[in-house]
Amino acid sequence: MKDYDTEIAQKRIEVLCAQKGTKPTIVARESGAGANSIANLKRGSMLSADKLAKIADYLDCSVDYILGRTDEPIQTMNNVSVSNPQNFNGTQNNGIIQTSDEKISSDDEQLLEMIKSLDLIERSRIIVMIDEMRKGA
Repeated sequence: MKDYDTEIAQKRIEVLCAQKGTKPTIVARESGAGANSIANLKRGSMLSADKLAKIADYLDCSVDYILGRTDEPIQTMNNVSVSNPQNFNGTQNNGIIQTSDEKISSDDEQLLEMIKSLDLIERSRIIVMIDEMRKGA
């Protein structure tokens, strides 16, 4: 990974924490990135890609947003947001925005829960697999 501005990363993490009503120390510990990881950013130390990904997943944003490469915090994969904002009709559906008014089935709920348990790389792999399945059908 190329070097990045640790000050931007640290500030964006602090803003996201404030929006979620939590503290950077809690995010660092609960995300599995390490209790001192965000504090290390304040001291100018860079975090590994793995630690940044854990923090981004925990904060429901992209690593690119934390690094200042984009101003859009929401992770988007094939037009499906895996962030936690409310959907367009005002309700949340397990962290995945539902863009239509149709009700979500119990099978869909189970699938969404399974997807939520995956890290970003695993989610991307699943999306590629589904795309390949749809093309072959």
